Amino acid sequence: MKKKKTGALKRKMLFGMLLILIPVLGVVTLLFWQTRSALKEEYIRTAHHDLREVSRNVDEKVDEVYAMSDVYAGTDEFEDYAETIYSKRSSSYKKERLSVFMSRY
Repeated sequence: MKKKKTGALKRKMLFGMLLILIPVLGVVTLLFWQTRSALKEEYIRTAHHDLREVSRNVDEKVDEVYAMSDVYAGTDEFEDYAETIYSKRSSSYKKERLSVFMSRY
């Protein structure tokens, strides 16, 4: 008889533990899912912000390149320097001409 009572007691304890653990597990799962969704939304928002920042930086650099290109395109000296045959001139002359050109702009 004692074996039947201990078996019934074990079942009652197991049932009681399951009644406590299942709702706790459900709440933890729900909170985990909400946190995951919130983190995902925040990650997407941060990624969009970072992409806009990168795009803005690239646009600024491209504008600078276009501005420099416009400056160099309008000078005849740069065209003359670019079309020079380098093998006939010494390296010191080339360095001097380049520094003169760069000092003007």
